[in-house]
Amino acid sequence: MSSLLEESFPPPVVRAPGDSFPVRTGQVAAEIDGVHTEIVMNLHAEQIFIVISQTQKLGSLISASRVGGQMTQSGVSNYSINTLLGKRDDPVLDIFARQLVQYVSNTDRMARSLLLAISLPSMTAENMRPTFHAVMNLISENKIW
Repeated sequence: MSSLLEESFPPPVVRAPGDSFPVRTGQVAAEIDGVHTEIVMNLHAEQIFIVISQTQKLGSLISASRVGGQMTQSGVSNYSINTLLGKRDDPVLDIFARQLVQYVSNTDRMARSLLLAISLPSMTAENMRPTFHAVMNLISENKIW
């Protein structure tokens, strides 16, 4: 009788340097309002995962998606925003996630849902607009979908 240690296993898959991993990834960093900000994007089959951080931590984790998948007859889309971890009932984060999922839905032909990890301690209700526009410009210039 053979043991598990003696059984032969298939050799590991070795990827050539030009092969792409099944999950497409993009990363960009910039100074926003004098604070180093990193953005990492992962494109999965049914979801886009975006990390926006000024603290090198994930921060709040928010799930966002278009409800019903299509626009209503009046041309308006409804979105679902759910905070999974972190700050709950933060209107700044909810607005940020809502605008980002709308952008993703309008530019991604697959209409994937969004998983957002966001840690922007320098962003307040007063300076949200310039920070948001700077982040959105970075994402749109470097999008991977």
